[in-house]
Order: sequence, then C-alpha cells, then structure tokens
Amino acid sequence: MATLIQLHNPFGPIGRCDARCYNATHPRCDCVCGGRNHRVGYKNALQNTRRLAAHLVKANHSPRPDSPFSRVTILGTSYRSDQSTFFPHTI
Repeated sequence: MATLIQLHNPFGPIGRCDARCYNATHPRCDCVCGGRNHRVGYKNALQNTRRLAAHLVKANHSPRPDSPFSRVTILGTSYRSDQSTFFPHTI
C-alpha cells in the first residue's frame, strides 16, 4: 500500500492518503487529499499527487490549510513548514 501524502505535526504523523483512499469502494473520503485521489486508482492518484506537489512547492502552502501540521511528505519527499512556507527537507 503506497502512501502518497502524509502530514506530520511535531509529535508524528497525523494523516495520510494511501490505497484505502485511491482504491476505495465507498463514496466518502476522510483523508488528507481532500477527495482529490478518492476512488481514482493508483495511477490517477499518482498523477494527481505529482500535480499537487508541484503546486504546493510553487505556491508554498499546505494542502489542508485547516489542519495544523509542520511537515508534509509527498511521494517520499518531505517538505517542512517554516510558518506558512514549505520547502524540501531531508529526513
């Protein structure tokens, strides 16, 4: 099960988007993608997530502004928050 997006606060992971979302059979999405990857399959979710990563890095903001977190990992690359700016971070 590939995790495409994972959010972290200072204490650890607080949410993620994985196969439970992109391979879901139920209509409701509760994960960090906000429904972007829900029920679309791995290939489409991967494309969606790549676009999201490019957008986040370009716009320097969180995928879930309502959710307080300090780091987001997208497709294995971690981005750390410094206030409202996200930048690549090596774990």
